[in-house]
Amino acid sequence: MKAPDITTTLYLHLNAFTSEPLICTCDMSHFGHALISTCEVSVPFPEITPEYLAERKMSALREQQQKILSDAQIKANELEDQVQKLLCVERQTPTKA
Repeated sequence: MKAPDITTTLYLHLNAFTSEPLICTCDMSHFGHALISTCEVSVPFPEITPEYLAERKMSALREQQQKILSDAQIKANELEDQVQKLLCVERQTPTKA
């Protein structure tokens, strides 16, 4: 079974602040952009097998896992730096005899 094409209208705008066109899926003229043109586009949607979908989900989960591990390592390193700074201060404090 062929997946249906995705059809949408694109709104092409210009504004006074940039020479680059602004392409949106809605009319932004009420936000100060000049509507230049509209264009209807159709994009073929690929057929997705359950296996492909599962693979993409697993890939996304692995990326999330790596980000969490990386963030945790950064935080652990920051905490270790704080501990080491405190140890240095403690060693430098003169003791009274």
